[in-house]
Amino acid sequence: MPFGYQRGDARPLATVQKSLLLISIVVLLSLLVHLEIPRRNISIPTNPVADARFLFAGEDNWNDPKSVELRSNAGVAYKECIHHMESKRLPALITKLSQNPEVNGMIPHDLSDTMDHMKGLDSSVFRGKRIAMMGDSTLYYPSKYLYALLMKLENEGVDDPEYEKMTLSEASALVLQRANTFHLFARGDQGGPRPIKIPDGTWIEWMSLEYISKSVEEMFVKAEEMNPDIVVANMGFHWLHLCGFKMCPSLSEEHGPLIINHWVNYKTDWLQRVYDMAVKVNAKLLLFKTNNFICDEKRTKEWETWSSRYLSFDSKTIEDCYQENLKFSDSHNIPTDQILSYCKYGQFTELGSEYLNDQMKDFVREIHDNNPDSTLTVGIFNDHDIEGCHSTEDSIHHKLNMLMRLRLLSNTIESYSECSLPMISK
Repeated sequence: MPFGYQRGDARPLATVQKSLLLISIVVLLSLLVHLEIPRRNISIPTNPVADARFLFAGEDNWNDPKSVELRSNAGVAYKECIHHMESKRLPALITKLSQNPEVNGMIPHDLSDTMDHMKGLDSSVFRGKRIAMMGDSTLYYPSKYLYALLMKLENEGVDDPEYEKMTLSEASALVLQRANTFHLFARGDQGGPRPIKIPDGTWIEWMSLEYISKSVEEMFVKAEEMNPDIVVANMGFHWLHLCGFKMCPSLSEEHGPLIINHWVNYKTDWLQRVYDMAVKVNAKLLLFKTNNFICDEKRTKEWETWSSRYLSFDSKTIEDCYQENLKFSDSHNIPTDQILSYCKYGQFTELGSEYLNDQMKDFVREIHDNNPDSTLTVGIFNDHDIEGCHSTEDSIHHKLNMLMRLRLLSNTIESYSECSLPMISK
């Protein structure tokens, strides 16, 4: 389902870029004539969509009427660029990939509806960047596959394999072969994915997050020390439940209330916290990865039974969950209506995954509305919509189309970067 600004058709992206280029020229001339600009070590933008916004990054006369007007014009064009990416380009690409994953998953595409050309899987998009992968196992496996994709084998040349000319199964087989050579999935290598550090400046690292407060703090400290250019973040499944089965906050007096509170305050405890960290380290791009598609149909036995009960909002099941967790209302001041809501919508099913994804999309829309002048571009990496029962073996993780998901990640990074504001050099 398309997400982003729900408004009338925006101007074509090429038109937006042309108008922004004109705005940029006017702004630059205005600043040269009227302002004294101190010398700074800056990276000069090459993207006309970003130019106009970039010129305000070090502007002292922020409230000058001319600056306000020009900044407003640039902000409108920026929103139109974001609208194009989120409501047109990326949904069109997702539709194309989903129509025939085997054939369309790796190859380039000309999207006739949006007039966009999308590259196939291009590993160079990830090179030369510091990328923090923050979250749970839904980013654990992509990080391992990225290692196999980017690290060089012994005696391998400088050129990467031409994945964009392969079918999905061919590319997957090749990367799995590379992963086995690196012993990424060997029994003795069950820890976190190895950091990807290459002399060309590439540094990609997975930073794990559990529901325990201590590990949350450690993960954010580690991310800040990395000082990433790009942050890809996902968390949600550890805060869901199937009370009555074997996953329920009531089973832990220490961690139970933390789980419920993290779910209730998903926007402030997780989304806002990640956003604030990305702003603090001057990241260029923040992508919130959607929570994975959960294939409830692949669950069996008791797992299937309890999933079905929650999906149908079985009244006894919901009431039992509520009574089990009601003790946290007194001990940790969690309102009873929030506990009931958690029992209904915090279920570890596709319904629960979509509930959190809707909050994520709302949060990103709010950021776009309220922070058009921010030097951080925020978007959504929506791999949920190219996942399905066909791409998972355990109903949760989607390794079978991992290469197509990484291809979508590379396309998503490049797309949002067309709207982003280049940063003052660190």
